[in-house]
Amino acid sequence: MKTRPSAKGHGRAAARSFTMVELLVVMSVIMILLGIGVSVYFGLLRVNAMQSEKYAVVAIIQSARSTARAESSETFVCIEPETGRIYPFGREKVGVWHFETLEDSPSRTYGALGHAALVTGGEAKLTDGKVNKALLFDGTYHLRCKMLRGAQWVEIPAYDTHEGVAIEASVAPVHSGADDMTIMSRDGWFGMSLRYDETSKKFALVAFAVVLDADEAGYLKHSASTAPVIRPNEWTHVSMSCHKLSTGITLTINGVEQDLAGSGSEAIPAPLSDTETAIGAAAGGAEYFYGRIDHLIISAYVVDTVHQVSQKLALEAEGLADGNTIRFGPSGELTAEHEGTPPRVLLKEYKGGNVVSSSVTITVGPMGALDVETWNK
Repeated sequence: MKTRPSAKGHGRAAARSFTMVELLVVMSVIMILLGIGVSVYFGLLRVNAMQSEKYAVVAIIQSARSTARAESSETFVCIEPETGRIYPFGREKVGVWHFETLEDSPSRTYGALGHAALVTGGEAKLTDGKVNKALLFDGTYHLRCKMLRGAQWVEIPAYDTHEGVAIEASVAPVHSGADDMTIMSRDGWFGMSLRYDETSKKFALVAFAVVLDADEAGYLKHSASTAPVIRPNEWTHVSMSCHKLSTGITLTINGVEQDLAGSGSEAIPAPLSDTETAIGAAAGGAEYFYGRIDHLIISAYVVDTVHQVSQKLALEAEGLADGNTIRFGPSGELTAEHEGTPPRVLLKEYKGGNVVSSSVTITVGPMGALDVETWNK
């Protein structure tokens, strides 16, 4: 005999099911919550991306200012809005020579950074220096700057200064009849020397440097000289600097930038890369120095890490020197090129054409302090 399900059992089964309308309502609520969650998630991603870029740009500007103060030299922040790139450009020491000792009977002297200067020609002599000891050059020898690689002495790669070079030294020159006396040189690339003037009985500071041009499309040879103001037999601090963003060579004597008595620039083919660097003579042995040299430093201008701003953001700038740089002076202050218009770096996120949805404005004050403003629509 067939039995029929009870009405009571059928009612319990009905209570456990959902109608189509209820399912649609639940699914709609879930979709709304998912939409809100996804929107919030991507919003947080955009905020985090902007924050990350802000911190990166601030770090680059602060790094350039710190380098300027540490090296007591002009340092740059280069900004390329069209490519979204920003990077610091400044100098770093690549060779330091104190000339305190001579070794190996005596055939070499050692500098900092693992470098050695090999005595070539006559016999090197130590004497009283500006600080402790110095080398006495008598026109019979010079030093060849090398580093040990395996069992061989090789040229120092760090002296490849195609983006810029700076040299400084303390010298006490002696006139011995020679017109030009080289302090330091690298064959085909740079040189700093003294030129004797018979009328004043003093020396002029003379230099040349070969660096890339501003577009890095070729090489320029810059040359410069001062009036004869350096006295024989007296300690004098001299320096030269030249780099691809400069228009020529800067010469200083005892910390004071000199008006140039002569200068020039010309385009030349790229020099050979693996050439000799010498102290106390031109490379290969010529224009020997007479007198004392102490505490010689060579620095190379280098581009630090290049930061690429996210393609989702626009990199913009205002108040830049020469249209594309922020320039810090030796004390970390903005240089005279920024007078009256503080430089600003802007990061913008555009939404729908020219509508800005969020932005960061980084303003550099006259003394190098940063003011950072964030705006969100």
